[in-house]
Amino acid sequence: MKKFVSFLILIFLLLGLIIAFFLLRSRATYLGRATTPGQLSLENSYLFASPLVAKAGGQEKITISAFVLSDQGLGIPGKQVSLYSAPQLQAVAVRGETDNRGLALFEITSMVPGQFKIWAVIPEGQIQQTVAVTFNP
Repeated sequence: MKKFVSFLILIFLLLGLIIAFFLLRSRATYLGRATTPGQLSLENSYLFASPLVAKAGGQEKITISAFVLSDQGLGIPGKQVSLYSAPQLQAVAVRGETDNRGLALFEITSMVPGQFKIWAVIPEGQIQQTVAVTFNP
């Protein structure tokens, strides 16, 4: 009886190894890339600020990243992005036109402390998502 139990355990182990081999061997590979990013989506596009808090007086910068995306979530290249906010903020475009990932970059500073809302506009309209940043004294 003991030999029979050992034999069954050995059979189950071998069966498990065979199943694992076939499952691991058939992995999915994604090599393709979309040839067209799809239709521009103001709802999918967004802004990102880092850091959210900086010192006022022009001492520290906050980087604003604007991502212009399609309805498929892919970047839309070649879109001119403009930032808008209170006149107390100074914005410098590091890259005002989106790259292949749909990314445009800006650096902002403020001479006065306060919390400011920032939004972005492209030729097709305003990106719906906004960011709020704070400049401390």
